[in-house]
Amino acid sequence: MDEKKAYLLSGQTSSLNLESARYALDKHSLVSVTDLEGVIVYVNDLFCQVSGYSKEEILGKKHNILNSGAQTKAYWKAMHDRVLSGHVWHDEVRNRAKDGHYYWVDTTIVPNFDSNKQVIGFTSIRTDISKQKETIEQLEIAKLQAEAAKFALDQHSLVPMADIDGKISYVNEQFVRVSGYSREELIGRKHSILNSGNQPKSYWQKMHGTVLSGQVWQDEVKNRAKNGQFYWVDTTIVPNYNSKNEVVGFTSIRTDITHQKEHLEQIAIAKQQAEAAKFALDQHSLVSIADIQGNITYVNKQFEKISGYTKEELLGRKHNILNSGNQPKSYWQKMHGTVLAGNVWHDEVKNRAKDGTFYWVDTTIVPNLNTRNEVVGFTSIRTDITQQKENIERLAKAKKEADAANQAKKDFLANMSHEIRTPMNGVYASLQLLSRNEMPFEQRELVNQSLFSCECLLTIINDILDFSKIESGELKIEQITFSMRNTIESVLSDVMPTVNKDKVELTFSYADNLWDTWLGDPVRVKQVILNIVSNAVKFTESGEISIYAAPEEVNNGGSGISVVIKDTGIGMSQQMIDNLFQRFSQADNSTTRKYGGTGLGMSITQSLVAQMGGKLLVASKERVGTEFRVFLPLKKSEERTVVHSNPTLVKCPNLENKTVLVADDNTINRVIIKKALAPSKANVIEVENGELAMDMALKHGPDIVLMDIQMPVMDGITAFRMLRQKSFNAPIVAFTANVLKHDVERYLDEGFSACISKPLDIDAFYKVITTFFE
Repeated sequence: MDEKKAYLLSGQTSSLNLESARYALDKHSLVSVTDLEGVIVYVNDLFCQVSGYSKEEILGKKHNILNSGAQTKAYWKAMHDRVLSGHVWHDEVRNRAKDGHYYWVDTTIVPNFDSNKQVIGFTSIRTDISKQKETIEQLEIAKLQAEAAKFALDQHSLVPMADIDGKISYVNEQFVRVSGYSREELIGRKHSILNSGNQPKSYWQKMHGTVLSGQVWQDEVKNRAKNGQFYWVDTTIVPNYNSKNEVVGFTSIRTDITHQKEHLEQIAIAKQQAEAAKFALDQHSLVSIADIQGNITYVNKQFEKISGYTKEELLGRKHNILNSGNQPKSYWQKMHGTVLAGNVWHDEVKNRAKDGTFYWVDTTIVPNLNTRNEVVGFTSIRTDITQQKENIERLAKAKKEADAANQAKKDFLANMSHEIRTPMNGVYASLQLLSRNEMPFEQRELVNQSLFSCECLLTIINDILDFSKIESGELKIEQITFSMRNTIESVLSDVMPTVNKDKVELTFSYADNLWDTWLGDPVRVKQVILNIVSNAVKFTESGEISIYAAPEEVNNGGSGISVVIKDTGIGMSQQMIDNLFQRFSQADNSTTRKYGGTGLGMSITQSLVAQMGGKLLVASKERVGTEFRVFLPLKKSEERTVVHSNPTLVKCPNLENKTVLVADDNTINRVIIKKALAPSKANVIEVENGELAMDMALKHGPDIVLMDIQMPVMDGITAFRMLRQKSFNAPIVAFTANVLKHDVERYLDEGFSACISKPLDIDAFYKVITTFFE
């Protein structure tokens, strides 16, 4: 019967996986199917969305309805011949949508075969790559622009490069032409070869100190060419840095200004340069000039374009014609006071265009001064940043949505844990209570196996919660003293019920010099070793599983411990090893069906090892076995308080003449507690909500209250608060399936005397109860 259930479950899992894959494909790709003549018989929703055609318009047609004319008839014939011969065809294709616009798709066409392996049609998978194509085109344009800019620079300027000692390592053709020296004569020499003697040695020392300190140096320099003639260059020298941000050399950009210096033409050239700068400014910015009263006296074309007003509508008006009402009157009064005092003012401003739309401008306003240094007006330079503002707003919205989604995920995981743990409590606690009774060996074996299955299910639930903590960075690693041998022996105790003792030998050994007590997180250390050993047991049908622990020194002189787990199981290929630590995946998908598991265990194991500063290495060979090596850089503890002992059943405390009030809306949970407390001879009162719990506590004065948190009518926290307000001082213990660390901390901070988690661990339950009656 178990095999039949496993088979049915396997089929359901495969079906779900197939449906998931198909769903993902439909969301990502344009899918169509045609018959042998190329008539379309199926398209998915994304195909219709991108093409613009409805299914009714597409079905029964051929793909030439999308023909953009970008490919020749011969191209399509070659494609058709290839797939008709049973081969896969792949290329990037430009299509025409219903509305006439073009789009590109990365296309794969595969033939469909009947049972006789005859081609009966074709399936096409297309991915919309229009944006990638546009990006590539933009990159090509950018590359051409960059090359054009370099070409322009080489045509315009003299460009040399030098190392940290000032030796020339590169010169462009313009440098060679103006200086008169060949490249061979210049490389390896210093710029002093061009020294005209016009500047003293101290001048060059100061220049060298400036660029060596990482600053830009600029000046006009008189040089001597090879033929002895002098020429002037407007020179800018910038330092070059290595990856360590150290100056390793210098790049110089020199403009030959000989003619400007020697002739009046420099005036015309300077005018051209000023006009070019003004042109660039006009293309990029909104420029306006106002008089001392704020009346606009000049606007450029960009100002007109963005504001929507003509020059005639703006001249003589004040800038408040653009006021969006986003800033109060005091804001503008402060701005006006700033520039009137001769200072520059800068801010981002929201304006209203003529058509009523809003736009944002990064604004700088500078005062205009007369010859007596008096403010006579203002010049404003504005950059349109509307798009950037919208992008920032979208990013903020996206972050808010992402935060909400992340919180929703956390809430879902917490709720899922609660909803599973509640019914699990009835099963797990009942089995524990059964195991305390005398019974035949066969029955005890069944109970023990059922207990182990419950613990496996709890492990899966905890794996999911641990993964969520790791992913959000909330998992904390403790530092307490623990026994490594005790920890590994506990692992052996946990997995021993699942070992086929007739075929598999499970052993544990350790080096003679192994120190036993260490500082670390025993829960997480055990979790790492247990995950690996559990996998070894799962995948080893015969042979041996060995665990070996030994001390290991680290390079910085610190201490650590190495644990090696070897098995003679099914082993793994290199591809399987590469997938081993991926989230929600296993070394081989077939293992999910044959051996079970969530695919989270090894991902969590690797994350835990990394968070503890350790390393996890794996070596494996198919059909030979696997070896895991875990290294943890732990510190030795001098404390010797760790006791090596096998776990024993905790006795139920004697609560004769004591009253226990149990508040839980789940009948089974109340029955379990009552059964667990039966040997104690306590008087147990049961209620199903917080309101009744408060009434019965005040009426009967129980010695202890076990309070569920999530209950109808009145929840456990509200009932706790009201009882304390009414001076009820007996212990109140939270009995809950909310077991996340922050939940437990919240209940203890609230004032609960203790917290008992569901599903109930009977030993832990007795220990907690005993502490209140010792």
